[in-house]
Amino acid sequence: MRAPLNSTRLALHGARSVASGLVALGVVVLVLCAALTSWPRATTEALTADLHYRVATTNATIRDLQSSIDAQAGFGGNFIGLPGQTRPSLWTTIPKALGKIHTQMPASIQALTSAGRYVGEINGSGGGIPASGPPHQPPHYGYMTTLEADPQLRSDAVLVDGSWPRGSTAFDNGGALPVVMTAKAASFLGWKVGQTQSLAGEGQAPELVKLVGTVKPRHPESDYWQLNTVRSEASKQGTPDGTGFVVHSLMWFDASAWDDVNFDFVGSSVSSWYPVRGRSLTVGNVSTTMGDLQRFLAVSRTVGQASDNIQARFSTRLTTVTDAYLDRASPASAVLSVIGTGPLGTGFAVVLLGVILLIDRRRPVLALLRARGGSERRLRATIAGETALATVPGAILGGVAALLITPGPVDLALIATIAACAIVPVAAAVVRIEVTRVRVGRGRAGRLGPLRWVFELVVLLLAVLSVTLIFQRSQGGGAATLGVDPLMTLAPILVVAVICLALLRVYPMVMRAIGRTLRRGRGATGYVGWASVARTPARFLSIFAVIAGVSVTIFSFTILATERAGIESSELQQVGADISITAAPVPSGAQAKLRELAGVERVATVYAVGGVSFSDNDESLSLYSVDAKDLAAVQAALPASLREFSSLGLHSGGRATIIAGGFQTKPPTTTAVEGPPAIPVRVVQFVSQTPPFINNPPWILMNTKDAPKGPAYTPEPIAVLIQVRPGSDTSSELATMKKILGPSALLVDTAEMVRASKTAPIVSGFEELTALALGFSALMCAIALIVTLVLGTEVRIRLLSRLRALGFGASQASGLIAWELGPLTILGIVAGLAIGLALPPVLLTAIDFAGFTGSVSNPEIILNPLVLAATIVGFFAVAAIATEFAILGARRARIATILRIPGED
Repeated sequence: MRAPLNSTRLALHGARSVASGLVALGVVVLVLCAALTSWPRATTEALTADLHYRVATTNATIRDLQSSIDAQAGFGGNFIGLPGQTRPSLWTTIPKALGKIHTQMPASIQALTSAGRYVGEINGSGGGIPASGPPHQPPHYGYMTTLEADPQLRSDAVLVDGSWPRGSTAFDNGGALPVVMTAKAASFLGWKVGQTQSLAGEGQAPELVKLVGTVKPRHPESDYWQLNTVRSEASKQGTPDGTGFVVHSLMWFDASAWDDVNFDFVGSSVSSWYPVRGRSLTVGNVSTTMGDLQRFLAVSRTVGQASDNIQARFSTRLTTVTDAYLDRASPASAVLSVIGTGPLGTGFAVVLLGVILLIDRRRPVLALLRARGGSERRLRATIAGETALATVPGAILGGVAALLITPGPVDLALIATIAACAIVPVAAAVVRIEVTRVRVGRGRAGRLGPLRWVFELVVLLLAVLSVTLIFQRSQGGGAATLGVDPLMTLAPILVVAVICLALLRVYPMVMRAIGRTLRRGRGATGYVGWASVARTPARFLSIFAVIAGVSVTIFSFTILATERAGIESSELQQVGADISITAAPVPSGAQAKLRELAGVERVATVYAVGGVSFSDNDESLSLYSVDAKDLAAVQAALPASLREFSSLGLHSGGRATIIAGGFQTKPPTTTAVEGPPAIPVRVVQFVSQTPPFINNPPWILMNTKDAPKGPAYTPEPIAVLIQVRPGSDTSSELATMKKILGPSALLVDTAEMVRASKTAPIVSGFEELTALALGFSALMCAIALIVTLVLGTEVRIRLLSRLRALGFGASQASGLIAWELGPLTILGIVAGLAIGLALPPVLLTAIDFAGFTGSVSNPEIILNPLVLAATIVGFFAVAAIATEFAILGARRARIATILRIPGED
């Protein structure tokens, strides 16, 4: 015999009837929780990866903690040309001292650095020790060398030929000091193993050195080789008078002979450094770590015996790297937080719509439970328990999925997100029961009115506060840190909510106006569809999902286009052309050869004219000139905002226009370049970023025709700016350009610089996260539309069955269903389009996006009409697909069965 159907069994029976709905709700919560939990962790991971990338790709001379200590007492050699008194304790005590200093560092700096290294250097009076050079040296060549003792040389280098240097016995007895150098340097000098040369002493007889072997770097990219590039290969420089060349090289001798060799030369020092690895730096600790570093650098450290009082002061430019990183990461973090509000808004809208659907489907069961004496508390507990049965496991599984997708610690933010995803749907279900109770007649109809007004007022106040904050930030210069302001981040969602509330107020008036128009038309489909929709209140969550999805999608696409164009514009602005080539000087006839290349469209040559000064200021200036017409032709294909120096060649009031840069104090706008004769000029542009072909500030640039003439001015071509022929691939021609201009020429390819900029983790991560947010928002928006149609399934099927019984055809029925989403979709897309177009210019005034793109100022906002059109069409297509599903469901219903069910239509 079946047990009596009490309230508990009735509740269980009702729960089983919506089991599939609970599972679907749990899946949606799982996906939403995984997305919301992964988003900040993925953002942090991308920002941290870029921090590690920046530190790793920075030269060791900038990032490492370095110190140099005079290895001599400071007298003797400085006064009578003899070596100074040495500090024998330094060489023996510094290894232990470096280890002790490392243990005394703050924990953050210990994690940032590796064990200390040191080498001994003998560099003469500063420019190197004069050397006789190898046998058979070319004429007009001079040689300078540095002697170095590296206790870890065999770990840093690999022996190529000969043997390692051992001791200094022969040197102590008047013989040659055994040394090694890199095979590249030896080949450059023409010095072979077994040959000797002499090093000039200061007031002493020359000392002999013998090359006993050659080596090569074991790890060429290691800090040791980066700190001094002369270690790996010799370099050649022209003499100041232009009559010859000076070759600089470096030789190693046995580190155990340091005290013996150091005593025989002047200018010796012990250089030490702590390699910086940067893997311990994260977005969360970079600021505090740099603060600890500054405090560590402010204090000198004892490295010798206490009685000697030998102090080392370490220095680094690592803070400039982290400051540049923060300038780029801060706007990226702020923009990503705004983009993340798309999944946040649309995702929670779908979850809440799912809760509404489940509760509304159970309205008959809830009515029966109340009729059988079920208390309101028990009903709430039952529904809350059923909802929690779906949302709690879904939220936990979503959090676990986030941990698998984005590895990291289980922090408070993770736990809070999981709790919110689990609890918010349960709270929404409890609130929905109150609405259901009112609808079945147990309560006052206006009971929820005051709560709704309070909700709307709070949303409005928060939206006003967030917009006010944005305008305050825009006047204050934008965000400066990685911290995210919740009000500014949620501004788009709050504005969307306010727009939704306003539309809900306007919606009835719009529908009445449409109704008046349809009354005068022919056909029943439009009027019946309007009547059906007009008496059904618009759902806030449905229109909210559409507006949020459209606005954030348009905002994200606009930001992506702006970011890509901004990076390219930044590189073009710095280079000044598609390709910039700097040489000292440009060989004769090189310009003509460059013009003959297939991929070269136009060429402009920059000349170094000489030193000048303004007539009202005797400060020395470097004068450069370029033909204004050639420069305009080279930059013709660039956007107008990037045509640097476009004002050259113009004359105003009898004054030639010039460009200036590199000044500590800006000169007057109107002045004159000294003569004779003096040339009246007008400074029309002060450049903050010096072009790559100018290396001697302060400087001025003027049109070649306006530049001073005479024997005192000898224009020398130093750079060539090239415009690439459209559609050509110049990568294969870069080697030819290098060959034309010589091995010392520096080629800067804008396209390659753009590609290099986009390889940074922060750029690729930014684009990937934005694409994921777009996809997730679109998916949630589509689900929201489908759920909206499902909510009206029961009423729709009854209405269509009655109308089909009265003679409505299939096409008319489809038209009626289209009315359910038509007005809502159109209003949502129009409002979303307006918000999406307004967000970029508003938010980018408060977020300094120039730091992310590397520009001097915020990049120009790029609006792609094709993307906007595709977005609108895409959302209409989603609405059409959802409508088609509803049409198919309605057609499967049996008219006879439906007509026997009573209901109000």
